[in-house]
Amino acid sequence: MRFILSTAKSINASYSDEAGVVQFKVHTPIRVHKLVTEIRRRLDGDIPQREQSGSDTETDASGRFGLLATLSWHIIGWKRVIQFGGTEISPETFLRKEKVGALNWEYVFTARDGKEYRWYFQMYSSTLKVNDVAATVVAEYKVSSVGVVSKPARPASLEISPEFEYMVDEIMVTFIYLETIRRSPVEPTQQL
Repeated sequence: MRFILSTAKSINASYSDEAGVVQFKVHTPIRVHKLVTEIRRRLDGDIPQREQSGSDTETDASGRFGLLATLSWHIIGWKRVIQFGGTEISPETFLRKEKVGALNWEYVFTARDGKEYRWYFQMYSSTLKVNDVAATVVAEYKVSSVGVVSKPARPASLEISPEFEYMVDEIMVTFIYLETIRRSPVEPTQQL
């Protein structure tokens, strides 16, 4: 499963499959006092639509999307919080930060399947692997390239191995949170 980002900024992008159908929408409106990233996922047509106001679904020309998660960013005395799966999670406890080398950090989390996974960061890519001896690749993000004479331009993309598609929601939430931190470790709002 491969998702192509509409922009190079993971915090404000649509994630389309290879057929061009938007599967995830990530939006972070700029506000002075409160900064919250919303991650929305395409809803299947057979899921009934709520007619009440205040619903967590939104519909636009590309389909109907339900709220998957929210990421609340630190702004003047405000703590970072991930709301996912109906619970509020502290990123510091959900994503264990481990130092590897002088300037490199990696993040480990335990997924719903009970296994540990590790995000590895390079300059132009990020890779999620199972945190065991085999280190099976789960997902890989590649930044966009401008292309040169011998290579065509490539949009930013996130590719998930077929055997791990069942955990696409967890991959998306951790990827968007950590890619935002990686790109702007001091202040995530600079990426907007």
